[in-house]
Amino acid sequence: MTQRSLWPFLVLFGGVLIVSTASIFIRFAQAEGVPSLTIAALRLGFAALILTPIALVRTGPELRGLRRADLGLGLVSGVFLAVHFASWISSLEFTSVASSAALVATNPLWVGLASLLVFRERSAGARSSASR
Repeated sequence: MTQRSLWPFLVLFGGVLIVSTASIFIRFAQAEGVPSLTIAALRLGFAALILTPIALVRTGPELRGLRRADLGLGLVSGVFLAVHFASWISSLEFTSVASSAALVATNPLWVGLASLLVFRERSAGARSSASR
């Protein structure tokens, strides 16, 4: 295996390690008296500091060519992401890490339910089993 082909696996390993330990470090910060909203803001702020230069270098012209509507959708998406992190990190004050992680992991179920109820869309699994 060449060094170049090893790079994606190292990045993936690092990402999984960071995501899987985040709630534990958040609990440590909360135990030190750091407010949950501050933790959420810092988490998103550090991610923006790291990812913005990478995005500008790799896709700068494409980003500059976005329409106002697309920028607005991106902004709304960012607001929802901020609400997600604020509520998830705040939930760690009231429940265990395991319970909080289990609730966050139900996200695909809620998306599937919302897709069915709001957009009347059925998932691919539901379509294939219904056609049998």
